[in-house]
Amino acid sequence: MKWKDNKLFIAIRYSAVTAIFLVTIFFTAIIPTWVEKYKLEIKKLEDAVPDYKKLKGDVELLKGENLKLKAELVTIYSGNVFKGGSIYPLGYREITLKSSLSSLEKIYYGNTINWSDDWVVVEIKHNLFKEITYHFDKKGKDKIVSIIGFRYSRVGKETYQILRKQALDELKRYKHTESNRNDLNELIFRNVKGADLQISDAGLNINEHYDWNE
Repeated sequence: MKWKDNKLFIAIRYSAVTAIFLVTIFFTAIIPTWVEKYKLEIKKLEDAVPDYKKLKGDVELLKGENLKLKAELVTIYSGNVFKGGSIYPLGYREITLKSSLSSLEKIYYGNTINWSDDWVVVEIKHNLFKEITYHFDKKGKDKIVSIIGFRYSRVGKETYQILRKQALDELKRYKHTESNRNDLNELIFRNVKGADLQISDAGLNINEHYDWNE
């Protein structure tokens, strides 16, 4: 019997032919089909990206408009805290920069007051603010206010937008600058009767004005 007629050889030969056939089908038909399928999926994703970016931009725009609307409503129903053109929020104007803190306990009688070496924190009830911090310099036995900070009841862009609108309504005649750094909003009014007003997402501060160009 010739070796070519051997059953084992015949079986191996047909197996090899079948394997070659399957490999050919795999590379010539199946893989190209997969490639086209995935190309189509990638194209769909690429086409969807601009729509996603536009949608995201529209959402951010609506958020901004919503904050502005809330700011207007709060001003309408609660009143402008800078009414009369003062940088000191309405209802908390008894103690200003360079004031003595000798009467603080009487002014805020009933409020929680916490003293430290260089500042005092007063807890208040207000729709925008929860605390006032008075930093002071010691002059003999007296304590003279050097910085005033108002801590928001709700820290963030919503409170900032409310105070921004109110401040611009009442104080826009004064020199001011607005900026956004690292997603932190800040509005500063300079030299308002010798003081600077700083409003940001983090809080409201009143400092003595210093002209760096002098």
